[in-house]
Amino acid sequence: MRVYLIGFMGAGKTTLGQELARKLNVSFCDTDLLVCRDTGYESISDLIASRGMDFFRLAERDALRKTGRDCGVVATGGGTPCYFDNLEWMLQSGVVVYVCMDVDALFLRLSNTNLATRPLLAGKNENELRMYIYDTLAAREQYYLRAHITYEPLRETLDHLIYKINHFHLSHIPS
Repeated sequence: MRVYLIGFMGAGKTTLGQELARKLNVSFCDTDLLVCRDTGYESISDLIASRGMDFFRLAERDALRKTGRDCGVVATGGGTPCYFDNLEWMLQSGVVVYVCMDVDALFLRLSNTNLATRPLLAGKNENELRMYIYDTLAAREQYYLRAHITYEPLRETLDHLIYKINHFHLSHIPS
């Protein structure tokens, strides 16, 4: 069983993914780290500054496909399910979990990070950041809501997520 974590940047997909993988006793991958490894860039910011967003999205798609061989839990970038056929591929390849947080929670988390390390947020003031989160989440949620499971980390425990994943997996095994 493979689990793909999707959701907005700052929702905690990487941290959640590491803990989930540990509890499930499987390997963990982060598509952003795979993109950096595969392209030779130190960071996604460096890659986008050098090669552009289109190159990044292609590298991200390639990295996602490679996770099928090596990873039990995969944390994806916030935009990953919105491009190419990435979401369809994930839906067919494993259990897709939407790590769901509202605009206020995302704003609080993201405003307490170094925005310069997030290419889509670099240089934004507080008002611009809040509007970006609001607008982008509204546009992406149509993809996020297609996940097999929605998980709200501020309201649910990790054990409850594991229960949901196991229940989904068992209910979708061919008889």
